[in-house]
Amino acid sequence: MDAWENLHRQIAGSDEMDWGAALTAAVMPYLALAKTVLDLGCGGGKDALRLAREGFHVVGLDLSSAAIGQAEARAKEEGLSAEFLAADMSEGLPFP
Repeated sequence: MDAWENLHRQIAGSDEMDWGAALTAAVMPYLALAKTVLDLGCGGGKDALRLAREGFHVVGLDLSSAAIGQAEARAKEEGLSAEFLAADMSEGLPFP
């Protein structure tokens, strides 16, 4: 876990882990009927926020609380509605 925390602190604000709009566009046809999208391992939220801009309700989960903080800050900065949670998914998802 410390490795992920350190990585996200080092790359805060950069595009270093940005997979790009092409990846998001590739999944869009599969999301046509979706209302909520769960982004597992969302990192700093770039893909999640792209989907939020397209009108999806997005919930992003990541092990790194530093990454979640970055995602929340970006969402607030852009005025986007998205939920971000720090969670260890190896212990299950934090939903009922």
